[in-house]
Amino acid sequence: MTSYKEINAESQVGVKESVFEYWASILRLRKAYRDIFIYGDFDLVDDKNEDVLAYIRTYEGQKVVVVTNFRKTAVSWLLPKGIVLRDDVLISNYGGIKESDGKLSLRPFEAFACFVE
Repeated sequence: MTSYKEINAESQVGVKESVFEYWASILRLRKAYRDIFIYGDFDLVDDKNEDVLAYIRTYEGQKVVVVTNFRKTAVSWLLPKGIVLRDDVLISNYGGIKESDGKLSLRPFEAFACFVE
């Protein structure tokens, strides 16, 4: 049986791709883009979809989309009209985005944030 002595936050500090380092990167991102993620407007993108949570944060002309797949299986999701992903991905738990002609292939429990046009 594993215990807190083997699995804890201290053991994950500095370990690439650990849960601790992922959440630390989320907090750094929030701090770096405080205006968008704290003060920006929130708009739910696809409220009918039961697999994907997607929303846009907007602040003074800058837009960031956050997309998450809450399923343990892969999901295909069509970007709504008017949303064009830029190449500058802010964060991704898979290290990149699989998108082709406006269709996203979201891997199990995938989450990412990136700027949109």
